[in-house]
Order: sequence, then structure tokens, then C-alpha cells
Amino acid sequence: LTMGVIKHNWSRIVAIAIMCVMPVTIYFMGIPKPEPMQILLIGLFFFFKDKNWGWLFLGLALGTKISIAFAVLAVSGIEVFLLVKENKFKSLWYKGVLALVGVFIALPGLLFAAFNPFFRSGITHILSTSKKPYDDASITFWDWLKEMPNYFYELPNWYSLILLVFIFGASIWAFYRNKEYRTYLIFSYLCIMPLMLLSKRIWGHYLYVGVTML
Repeated sequence: LTMGVIKHNWSRIVAIAIMCVMPVTIYFMGIPKPEPMQILLIGLFFFFKDKNWGWLFLGLALGTKISIAFAVLAVSGIEVFLLVKENKFKSLWYKGVLALVGVFIALPGLLFAAFNPFFRSGITHILSTSKKPYDDASITFWDWLKEMPNYFYELPNWYSLILLVFIFGASIWAFYRNKEYRTYLIFSYLCIMPLMLLSKRIWGHYLYVGVTML
């Protein structure tokens, strides 16, 4: 991720050091979750996204966990617009097919479901049980905002809040200052905002991918 986004070696070292001691990173060291694999695949995608085969990693990342669906749709839409504008239809075809192949590699059950009723019923069961008994329907975007100062939960709330303000403020500044980062930043925010708007459980690790990218 840092090799694909950050230009200077010292900045990469600082970024890696910070990410390694983030409380949620430490949490993922002790429990199997898809987010760390997703970070790797997203990093590979942004490192190789100018190559057609690099889009395989985006499909793999989406198949790893569907929570980045809005981000994937936005980045794909931007790419479709640019390629159509430049009449690069062959590249558009390759990127689209490879991204789809990535999804099927990560979720082969989707492909098998077209031929096998056992897999179809399994996918239907997964979709029908996405809501959990511990979901709280009253949770809103504002509840997430109130909880955000606890994101770096091993730090005092005021210090955690300062870090978050710095992270989001710097990302907004970078969006206006550097056009080359805009697609990356849009992707990052769309890994965060839909979860805060739609999720009915306030679990900080849900925001890990987006916050780490920022």
C-alpha cells in the first residue's frame, strides 16, 4: 500500500510504523479477519492499476469482503468514463473481465451457484442471515461520529480526536492539492462513509480499511 501511494522512502517508513501500532492493527494480529488481506489486495491494485491485469486485485479485494462495494463501483465508474473518453475499449474490456475473474476466484461459490443448487442455497442463506441479533436499528451516522474519538482506543479521547482530525483534514487538503490522489481518496472515503450510514453495529474495526488508507 505504501509503495503504491507514498513517493518518499522516509515517509513510507513513518507510515508503516504508525500503521503497525494502530490499536486495530494489533487487534487483527490476534484474530482472523478479511480486512488485512483486503488492505494487501487494495495496495496491489493501486500499485498496478495502470496495467490491465492490475484490476484482478480489485476483484479479489471485493470478493474478500463486500463492504468496499461502493468504493469499487465509484473507482470502476471513473475508469469507465476515462477509457470511453479516450476510446480505449479494448483496455476497458480486459479490466472489466479481469476484475470479474478476481471476484470469482475469491468467491468461487458464486460461479458454482449457476450450476449447483447446493451452492445457490448456501449463498441465499448467507444473504438472508446478514442481519444479526445484536444489531441496533436505532444506530445512526451521528452515533458513529460520537464514537469516533474512541477509534484509537488505547489513547486518551482528546488525543485520538486530534489524530482523526489531522488524518481527515490532511486527506481533504491532498484531494484539492493533488489530482493524482483523488481516485485513491474517493476510494478511501467510500470504504468509511457507507458503513457509518448503513451499519447497525458500531464496531471500530469496520472502518479499518478506509482509515488505514487515509
